[in-house]
This record gives sequence, structure tokens and C-alpha cells, in this order.
Amino acid sequence: MSSQLIKLPTELVENIAYNLPLPDVKNLRLTCQSIRDQIHHPFKDRFFSRKHINLTSKSLKGLIEVARHPQLGPPLSHLFINATPVFEKQITAIGKKIHDASLDAAGLRSLLEIERDLLEKQKPTILESFSNATDRKLLSLAFLIIRHLRTITFIYDGFDSMEPEDSMYHMRRCQDEMSRPFMTTMSAIAFSGLTVDEITVSKEHRHGFVTIGKMRFMAWQYSNLRHAFANLRVLKIDLRDWMNPTRGWMPGLEKSPNVARLLSRMPSLRELDLSCHVYSSREEDVFEDVGRLVKLPYLEKCTLGLILAKEPSLMRLLKTSKKTLKHLTLRNAVLVSGKWTSFLESVAEELALESLVLDNLYQDETIVLFKKDGKPVARLEGDGLKERIIEYGRDYRVTSPLHYFQNFWDDAVRTPGAAA
Repeated sequence: MSSQLIKLPTELVENIAYNLPLPDVKNLRLTCQSIRDQIHHPFKDRFFSRKHINLTSKSLKGLIEVARHPQLGPPLSHLFINATPVFEKQITAIGKKIHDASLDAAGLRSLLEIERDLLEKQKPTILESFSNATDRKLLSLAFLIIRHLRTITFIYDGFDSMEPEDSMYHMRRCQDEMSRPFMTTMSAIAFSGLTVDEITVSKEHRHGFVTIGKMRFMAWQYSNLRHAFANLRVLKIDLRDWMNPTRGWMPGLEKSPNVARLLSRMPSLRELDLSCHVYSSREEDVFEDVGRLVKLPYLEKCTLGLILAKEPSLMRLLKTSKKTLKHLTLRNAVLVSGKWTSFLESVAEELALESLVLDNLYQDETIVLFKKDGKPVARLEGDGLKERIIEYGRDYRVTSPLHYFQNFWDDAVRTPGAAA
């Protein structure tokens, strides 16, 4: 077999290697030196185009070494960043063991409590890079070398099964740990000028969120982000934005939500999948700033989840994409003023959609169910879509009072696949 391959042109052998399963490529390299040389480029591209890292000094230094390597560095185009709150998961696991442990003669409960106390004492060491910005400095250096990535993907592994109230408690405890990777990455991009095509969350490991309320960038950093995101085509991320004002500030002096300022630096987006729950002390619609500041004239596919918005604000954002938007999904969306009837009429009139998905919509603190099938989900596509959108918008009923929207957010980020 190998003797026959050797006779083939190198271009054909490379094409074969690009289409073989990865284990077969490794075996093919072992046949002979000639074949090994011929499939050198496919081997590099397929085995070294992806890199998984944690934001630890050891992992980031390894990324820098790969980026600097004359042969292994150039193929690198897909970066996976583990944003799982490892420390909080360890604390949670020990706490569960303590809860389940019986007071036996061996003193298992006491030993577990000692283990938990020791882990708590290690927290400053475990999270050391958070305070001295080592992670940001090393990642910035790596990005200065890499210069361009096709994708950056964040990986969030959720907690083990637990009661919703316990999940909310631990999610709040680990906000800084879970959000640090995203914040560090944005800062490193701003400093290095790295360009990237897609920023996403792993579909299989999308069980977390990032808090961006503490995002504090200087003007030059925001300018650099605009340059770095000039060609960003896809953004799929789950964000929380805390908008509590600094003590002593007048209400009118609050800045726009960070999610609005971040999205305003991404004018070339073709696909947006945004779960964004914004907390604010202001009474007016926070999403209004997104509609006012963000313009996405090339957007083709949009999924918005876990948002609270007024009808005009939501429509204002979508109308910036009226010439290009073809697919729209609204999931766990709360209309804090206005009616879905008039909103959907505007969608039908203003947008030339090819498909519309309405999944768990809320207004007036109640869930919207469509009368046609009594389900909270409607999937509309095909011929006559405009008329069907208006028909569905007029044919619904409301039920199930919504007491606490927070529950829906934490359930979505905790339940595997819920936000996928």
C-alpha cells in the first residue's frame, strides 16, 4: 500500500491525508519516511490547529512556546479556553460530601471539614494570577505572537446536579472566577490587537456565564477592540452585566451598559447568539442602550435569550439589520412594556425573515402560550411567513405568573444544553 502511495504526486497524498480520520493519519505517518514527509503539512494543520488552555501560568507559557515554534505556531487557528470555576467546584464537591457524611467513628465529617478549610486557605494561591494580572500579561504576549485566530471558544463545565437555590448560591460565589477568563481575554485582545473571526461558547460545555460589569477599559483599549473585532463574524456568549452605580454618583451620570459598548465594537457580525441578563438600579430599559449604540448592518442570524427589553428598544436593534437579517430566535425574553402582538406585527413589516423561533416569551410577568397548540414554542418558516407571524402574534394567551426571573437565568446556565 505504501509503495503505491509513494508513486502518487505529493498534492494527491496530502489530499488523502486531509480526508482520513485522525487515527489513520497517525498510522500513515508510521509507514515510511517518504510518506511522513509528504503528509507533513496535513499533519501539522490537523493536529496543531487547535489548542486547549487554562489561564494558569504553566498553560499560558505552553501556549507561548507553541506560538513561537516555527513549524507548530503557524497552523494554530482555534483556541479553547477553559473557564470552568475549578476552585468553586472543589468547594462545592467537598460541601456535598460533608452534607452526606454520617458522624461515624472514623470522624469522616471532621476530616472533610478540615479538607475544606485547607482548600479555602489555598484560595489566594490558586487565584494568584487574578490579583497580579499574570494571566493577562502572558495571554497578551501569546496574542502578540499569534496575531490572528479563526475562533476563540470558552468552555464552561457546570456543577453536579443540585437544588436550584444551591445552584444560585454557588453561581454567585464563583462569579469572579468564572468571569475572569473572558475579561482577561478581552483585555489581552485590546492590548495585542489580535484579530479574531469567531468568539463562541462550547455547545457541549455551555453551562456558565460571564459578568462584565467590572469591565473597565481606557479609551485606547476600546479603540483597539474596534480594530480587533473589525472582522468578527460570529459571537455566541452568555453575559451578565451589573449596573449598580458607584456610591455618590447621580442617577443621570451612569454609563451605558458594558454589553452595549462591547457590541458596538463588532459592526461586522453575521451571527449573534447572546444571552444577556442585565441588572441595573435604573428604572428605564437597560436594553435601550443596546438598541441606541449597537448597529449590525450585516447580521444574518440572531438569537437573543434571557433579555428584558421594551418593545421599541428591541425593535430598534433589529431594524439596523433589516436588509440582511434572515433568521431570528427569541428565547426566555421578557417584554417589560408593550405587547408581543404589536412587536410581531413590526417584525413582519420591517424584517424580511426566512424563519422565526419564539421560545418562552414573557410579558406583564406572565408566560405567553400560543393558542394554536398551547405550547410556549413557535417555529415559523416557509412560504407566507409574514402572514403567519402576524397570525401567531394575535393568537396567544398568557398564563403562569413569573415570580422571579432570576430562576430562569440560573436554571438555563445550570442545566446541560438549556442555553445551547
